[in-house]
Amino acid sequence: MKHFWKMICIVLVTRSCNDIRLFEINNLPELSILDEQGEIIALDSIKISLKNGTRFYELNLQASDLDNNINSIEYEILQGEINVLQNNLPLSGNVFQDEDGIDLKLEPLSPGRIEIRFRVTDEFNSSVTGLFALVAFNNLPPEALLESRKVGALGDLDYEIDASSSFDADKMFGGGIEKYEYVIDDVTIETRLSKLRHNFRQVGFYVIRLRVQDNDGEWSGVYSREFLIE
Repeated sequence: MKHFWKMICIVLVTRSCNDIRLFEINNLPELSILDEQGEIIALDSIKISLKNGTRFYELNLQASDLDNNINSIEYEILQGEINVLQNNLPLSGNVFQDEDGIDLKLEPLSPGRIEIRFRVTDEFNSSVTGLFALVAFNNLPPEALLESRKVGALGDLDYEIDASSSFDADKMFGGGIEKYEYVIDDVTIETRLSKLRHNFRQVGFYVIRLRVQDNDGEWSGVYSREFLIE
């Protein structure tokens, strides 16, 4: 009976020593957060206006471990309101492992800054974290700009009114100019044309006003400029 208990004690001590040795040589897991182009990213932005149609920001996680003992991949929303989806299914804190990388969709529920912390933990409870921030916004208004150029083909006071340098502040997110509203000689002209031709009545100074509308239906402020027509 004494020999039996000695054997159990030896086994327990041996296993405990092996666990300690394994822990000492254990490698920390690794985590990379990538955008759609496969570039490492920590901060980005997304336009979520209804007309723009954008709902999701796509993110890829690359989790690895030299010892092949990843136990869990989790996330925690530190700031903001957002849904996290994997394979188009909503998640609630835990991410399913995938050898080819983890594709996630982030759906902001309201404008503002969103922060998410991802954590990869191995069997020895060693972990590594990565922080990702996303700024969600609805729409940025357009900016109106105006130039004029004498043409002279239809008369001495024939000018081209050019608003083509106007721009939408969120052009890189799909924004664009759809309408131009000119006020020339006290006449309001609403059109989709960025350039107009106009014959002025006489030489003098003229104030021309312009505002532009983007593809979310938002108008810019009024841009006014005085031109010498001669």
